Amino acid sequence: MALIDRKPGAAITLCASADGTVLQRIAAPEGWHFGGHAVFDSGGTCLYATESRDSDQEGRIAVHRLPDGERIAAFSSGGIEPHELIWALPDRRLAIGNGGLVDRLASEGEAASSFAYVDAGSGDLQSTCRLDEDWISLSIRHLARTAEGEIVFGMQDQDPATDWRPLVGVARPDGGYEMLDMPRDELMKLRGYCGSVAIDRAGIVAAATSP
Repeated sequence: MALIDRKPGAAITLCASADGTVLQRIAAPEGWHFGGHAVFDSGGTCLYATESRDSDQEGRIAVHRLPDGERIAAFSSGGIEPHELIWALPDRRLAIGNGGLVDRLASEGEAASSFAYVDAGSGDLQSTCRLDEDWISLSIRHLARTAEGEIVFGMQDQDPATDWRPLVGVARPDGGYEMLDMPRDELMKLRGYCGSVAIDRAGIVAAATSP
């Protein structure tokens, strides 16, 4: 298993699943930091991790060979400050949530958030979708895939004090997206942040948590 540092994302720690023995630590490149999330390929031979440049939060995906952890490739995440990434198509296509925060420690302000699909082999950006200006304060953080190939995404609102905005959306394979309605009383309880999203085994029910 892999444990990814965040705030600051200084390293990735590879551990044995059976007993937690530390197998390897992968340091972030100088001037960059990891974004707290990564995925293995189906064979367990490569690890794909989000990372951002310290100076401007430019995002990219780092590819590490296992078990030695050697860095073998890196390519753009299609946005800035990428957070979670998941497989849209196993071993072929990555779905990436770019949080869009220039100051990753900021608690308020605008976000240049986007959702991107990237070819895992070539690193080519296949498509990207930026949130409308109405949602300029929303930062995409967490992802889960439905049985139909849609991606449910949970968000963080950088301006929760002035209005109650939706915090969960669904991105379609055609590049479009929609925000999910939520009763206002329930939305207020989330206080502007979804900490994770998940899909049930049937792939049709989504759940989002808020800490």
